[in-house]
Amino acid sequence: MGSNLNPEGRFKNIRVYWLAVIAYWGIILFGYDTGVAGGVVSQAYFQSHFGLIGANGKANAKLVADVSSNVVSVLQAGAFFGALGRPISARIGRRWSLMGFAVIFAVGAVLTTVAGGNRGICYIYAGRVISGVGIGGISAVATAYVLNARRRTFIMFATGTMLSYFINYGCGIHYPASPKVWRIPFSFQLVPIVMMMLGLFSVKESPRWLASRGRIDEALVNLAYLRRDSPGSVAVKVEFAEIEAQINEEREARQGLGVREAFLGKGNWPRFVIAFFIFLWQHWSGQSSVAYYAPQIFTSIGYTGHTNSLLASGVYGVVKVASTALFVFSLADTLGRKKALFISAMGMGTLFFIVGAILKIHPVSTTAPVGGHGCVCDGVHGDGGGVVFGMPNRVY
Repeated sequence: MGSNLNPEGRFKNIRVYWLAVIAYWGIILFGYDTGVAGGVVSQAYFQSHFGLIGANGKANAKLVADVSSNVVSVLQAGAFFGALGRPISARIGRRWSLMGFAVIFAVGAVLTTVAGGNRGICYIYAGRVISGVGIGGISAVATAYVLNARRRTFIMFATGTMLSYFINYGCGIHYPASPKVWRIPFSFQLVPIVMMMLGLFSVKESPRWLASRGRIDEALVNLAYLRRDSPGSVAVKVEFAEIEAQINEEREARQGLGVREAFLGKGNWPRFVIAFFIFLWQHWSGQSSVAYYAPQIFTSIGYTGHTNSLLASGVYGVVKVASTALFVFSLADTLGRKKALFISAMGMGTLFFIVGAILKIHPVSTTAPVGGHGCVCDGVHGDGGGVVFGMPNRVY
């Protein structure tokens, strides 16, 4: 039996797990933001309220498509610049960086929520850009807390996406002719971000960051806190010595080197190209498009009726979470990264080809939507969970 100061067993690293839980709120939020916009824009009342209805009384397909693509692209644009803010965390620390990006995201979430009336769709665009900056920064910094659990971050991402689908579905059923049809989904973004902000007050700064800034005593105390041990224990001192050695080794390796060497240094360029194109091809594979535009895609493959397409999106979200969890906990280490990535890519490509072939041979009017739904779900199932997210750090 261990003492209260030095507990043994599964609760030894419970504070580390709590830190990961807080970081995971940010990943869930990223997934939620990915899926929420497509469902909101597909709502009939949203289209009517924001002038997306044509002279014939029906939705103007071009305007709807433009707005759908805009609310997605401006989020991605903001996230791009937010992700570049990771060096900020090197200056002010992981904890306060996450807090700052969380506040930025909350401002964007409020803007999208209050849109409507004399506050036009520009509020949604502005809110999505600001939210993108926040979520880009959160995703870049939060992963530093859960560096050794990158595959599990994809489960959290899929969970957030699934939640967005079901919230849109519920709002479409209960508030079909009310501003709540977009205000509830957009305001729900504040739930995980507030949970994350409150959680950040209960954790301490990263020991590694403190050590890199020369705050040795504070870093040692924080490491002991995370390990639920005393700063003078042998285990804590050994681990801290390893952290210091790694920091010193990195400083020596970077001495005299700049940004150019990071890309063009010996052996770095091929690694950069591999890591970059793995992510690029993953997004071009089509699975990201399904996540962003699920209701519209399910409508296009034969799901008539708005609530039917939203429900199909929710079912797809459940399948994605289940298949990702199955892969992460059962198959990832068994198959290996390279083989898993190859099998999933081949499976996904084959099943998406089947969807295209079915729609070509049997147009939407005669296509059984259940078959198309199964193919799309199974196609995304072939994504292989979080393999792609764990590849770059292994390449380097």
